[in-house]
Amino acid sequence: PTVRAATPLYTRLGELPELLRRDRDYRRYLLARSLGVMGRMAVPFYVLLAQSRLDLSGQQLGLLTAAFGLAQGMVNVVFGWVADRRGFRAALLCALVTWMLAGLILLDAGSFRQVLVGFVGLGAGLGGFMMSSQNLVLEFGSRANLPMRIAVANSLSEAVGIVGPILGGVIAAVWSYPAVIATALALKLVAFLVTLFFVNDPRHRRRTEG
Repeated sequence: PTVRAATPLYTRLGELPELLRRDRDYRRYLLARSLGVMGRMAVPFYVLLAQSRLDLSGQQLGLLTAAFGLAQGMVNVVFGWVADRRGFRAALLCALVTWMLAGLILLDAGSFRQVLVGFVGLGAGLGGFMMSSQNLVLEFGSRANLPMRIAVANSLSEAVGIVGPILGGVIAAVWSYPAVIATALALKLVAFLVTLFFVNDPRHRRRTEG
């Protein structure tokens, strides 16, 4: 493996604009990942919407929490298999589709069974998004600049992750829970389209360049 010589932090930060300028696909990946992270704003509001419509019992709320957590943890096997065969970009696209379908189910759910199915899909989609988006960054560019690419992607995601719930709370207060979910769905749709049409698969790109 290639290891860069130790350099001061201000020197590495000064190289950041060139790193972003040089790799268009990486820039677009950052945009798509940020939009997806922003789409997490709706996660707390799915259960609030279901509770307002169905008056869920404590047992039902516990079951939803368990279904969400189990799906989020176990789905890594499935999306990991997709990533092995097709790359993390393909896994990210599948995760976003799963996440959006779950949101649509929960937006219109009229029974506990529908809500339960939606929460399984929600956990699977969110878990797959987190796994694939975090690993996709490893496939861009050279190994020498990998730490900086990871740092930029994670820092941007954390910043957006702070803004998202605040924005979701404002939308819920001014409009409604469904408005928050619809906004999150729109953000995830844009993330999907950016990834599908504007982010070339880094694995395929490396094979072509090699």
